[in-house]
Parts: sequence; C-alpha cells; structure tokens
Amino acid sequence: MDGWRAWNATLGKPEGDPDADAAYERAAQRRDTLLDRAEALPATTDNVLAKALAICWLEYVSEVLPGRTRSDLSFTGRLALDIHQAIIGDVSERGPVEPIDWYAPPPGFMASPAIEPFSFARIPEGIAIELGRLRGIAIAEFERRSRPEMTAQDRERLRRELHLDVLASGATGRAGFAVDAGPPSLVGMLDLASATIDELRAVQAIAEHVGAMAYAYTWGPRCMTCPGPRSDSDYNDAGKLMLWLGDALTEVETAVDIEVARRPPGNRLDRETRLSMLAARTIDDGDPAAIRAFALELLDHAATESRGA
Repeated sequence: MDGWRAWNATLGKPEGDPDADAAYERAAQRRDTLLDRAEALPATTDNVLAKALAICWLEYVSEVLPGRTRSDLSFTGRLALDIHQAIIGDVSERGPVEPIDWYAPPPGFMASPAIEPFSFARIPEGIAIELGRLRGIAIAEFERRSRPEMTAQDRERLRRELHLDVLASGATGRAGFAVDAGPPSLVGMLDLASATIDELRAVQAIAEHVGAMAYAYTWGPRCMTCPGPRSDSDYNDAGKLMLWLGDALTEVETAVDIEVARRPPGNRLDRETRLSMLAARTIDDGDPAAIRAFALELLDHAATESRGA
C-alpha cells in the first residue's frame, strides 16, 4: 500500500520537470516490481490480499484515466477506484455517493435476493440461492396441505404440483454443492387413483414379479464389487440399478395396497378382487386389529354371496 501511495503522489505533476519525471519513473519501477513479486507469491490464503491488491492496482491503472468520472467506469473499475481512494485516504474524487440500483446488475450478475435485493450475486450463485428459497416455500406449502389420511398417490401428486423434486435437484446451499433430490419415484409416474381394480391388480403383480427378479440379479457376479454384498458400497453400478429398481417396485406395491384398501368396491367382482389382493398383505403384517377388520369384511362378503348378491 505504501508503494501505491508513493506512486499516486507522483501523478499530476507538471510535465517537463526533471525531478518530477524522475520521481514518477522510480515510483512506476517500484510499482512494477511489487506487482511482479505479488504474482510470484505462492497461491496460499496468506497471499490472497497481496494478489488481490495487485489486480486492483492494474485495474485502476487501465480504467481510471483523466477526464473519466466514476459513473463512466465499469463495475470492476469502480471497485478499483474505491480501493484506490481508501488506500490514499482521499475520497474527493468520488464526490456524492451515487445510489445503487440493485435491480440493474452488471453483466454476469443478478439482483440478490430477487425480492427486495440488497446486493449483486454472480448468476450461477444467485440462481442457486433463489432455488433454495423457492424450495423452502414449496416444502412449507407441502407440509401445510398434507394430511394423515392422504394416500401415497395424493402425496406424490402434491409433490409434483409443487415441483419439489425439480427444486431439490437444482437447489444449493452454496455454489457447487447441489442438494440431492434422490432417485425418481415410480409411484409418481402412475395415476393409481384413476386405475380400475383390475388394472391395480395387474400393476401389483408385475411390480412384485419384476421387483423379485431385480433383487435376485443383485446377488449375481455382474452386480457385485465383491462376493456376498453386505452394504450399498459393495454393489457396482449395475447392482445399484437393480437394487433401486427392486426398492422402487416395492414402493409401487405398497402404493397399490394403500389405494386398494381405501377404495370401496363398486360391484361383486371388484369386491372379490379387492379382498384377494388385501389378504396376503393383511395377514403378513400381523396387526390383530387389521386382521379382525379384514375377517369382518370376509364374513360380510360370505353373507352377500349366500344371498346371491
């Protein structure tokens, strides 16, 4: 900084004065030496200030020319001028403080935050900030509208309506650190609420069979990084794909079970199909209350059948 001040003190002297010219040449030579030294410093945090000042000094020399006002300078030029004035302790060049229009960012930057901005952010970082803000709004709305009695299909539909997966996949806390949205949901790709009971039975059967095959493949040598995988890290990419597919199809089976359980049968065939689909799951779960309720449904079905309805 002393070199910058000494160099600045030689500016504005009358041309043709041998002493003044010699003083400027000495100051300029010292400036070049200091800049070279800053460039040669190792790239460590201790040397960030010296290198940053060198960049600002060069920017000031190239941008701030006689007759140019602060408003004539580029964004980086204005920063360099501010740093120059702070170093030499003279703010007379700046004049009245110009109000900053945060809604008019320079090229490569955007207003941040988007609502009532008070700074500029580089566009990639600003987008990440806005995605995080929007995701927070979407999560709050999802929690507000969620109800315990909602089906898995309804919850997935609400997630899609609020674009939660899209926002999560792009949101970042800091630039370069993306929030993991997790794998896509097969349940979200299906409209189970609109499916007939026979269509639900077909979806459940296919999900069960294909899911079992996917899990079986994970034990094959083409899916392992070592014999007998015991954790996700023991699977190669093929194994991870099959494991994800098995888990995703299990979620589909569960979503179908929930949809079938909440749907009242419309006719005799639907009632039979519904009961046959619920039987194994209800018994396997081992919940006495659920088994008792299912048994009452079976008795009601038997009574209806005996009446020939």
